[in-house]
Amino acid sequence: MFYAFISVLVGIYFEFLKQDWMLFMQNENETIIEKVLKQLDEWRHFPTYQLERRADIFIGLCLPEIICDNFNKTEELRENPLVPEELTVIPEFPLHKGELGLNGGENKENNVSDNDDKESRHSVKVDFVVFSKKENHIFLVELKTDNASIECKQLENMNRATAKRILNGVIKCASGKKSGNECRKYGHLIFKLLELGAIHHADGKCRDQLDIEGIKNRSLANYFPRYDQGKWKSDRPGLSKQFENLEVTPTNWGDAEIDVVLIYPGGCQDNMSPQSKSKVNFVNSIKKNTENENGWLSAIPFCQVLKILNEGHPLKLFLDNLRTIEAGMTLPYEI
Repeated sequence: MFYAFISVLVGIYFEFLKQDWMLFMQNENETIIEKVLKQLDEWRHFPTYQLERRADIFIGLCLPEIICDNFNKTEELRENPLVPEELTVIPEFPLHKGELGLNGGENKENNVSDNDDKESRHSVKVDFVVFSKKENHIFLVELKTDNASIECKQLENMNRATAKRILNGVIKCASGKKSGNECRKYGHLIFKLLELGAIHHADGKCRDQLDIEGIKNRSLANYFPRYDQGKWKSDRPGLSKQFENLEVTPTNWGDAEIDVVLIYPGGCQDNMSPQSKSKVNFVNSIKKNTENENGWLSAIPFCQVLKILNEGHPLKLFLDNLRTIEAGMTLPYEI
């Protein structure tokens, strides 16, 4: 009886230790995140610091919730709402310039030089593309951490996109990569789109037949260089040839609905620079609302994002600072 009692006490003691350790680790992680955000908030005031490239990971983590909160209010999705867990987020998504007609003509392939390997010559990037498999809906999301950095032309170019152009463009970008690590990175993007069923093989195999194991065996895994005896050996056929056998799945994704989304500080115009006021006025002129019949942009200001974050969320203070204090518009000793 005595030993049983001691055993119970030891078990309780270790359970308390475990809970204390987990609480310590949680507090430690939160402290690190808060420190990172505080440093980002300070560094954004420096001349050439690009905050968006560092802040996107934090916004990306809650992007499904942001999309659901904004679009589930619409009439089309009110009865069958989006679910965050069913959304797929892909960052830095390439939009092929030729498909968007950005290099001198609508949808001309010869707008992109075959001899030019620079990624920026082939495509423009959108910060995130979010796929909703449930509704066959694609969201092109641009994140701005400063109102003054909103690019009007960039948003207009995004509005040129259709589902077929977006997906065909990925296939073209991937097929243009002849070799190297960038080609293999496109392999990961293609794999994700095959999982979604947005693209498929042109050999007649339907989406349901291309299960994950089949995708690995037939499409990608056999084309990656193999690791043998401590060395990478690239003695397998190139991925780019395999990419040429892909095409958009027309019945599921070819006509998917597109929404262009801007997540931006917004805020009170009294505290904005003239440049920021001009950019925010442009956003207001093209955003969707009941008063603007021709609006096509889903504009989500930070104040709307703040409403869906839990109390005490480390992003709250950070986003509120971006919303109320424009970069460079405060005294150094007040930061």
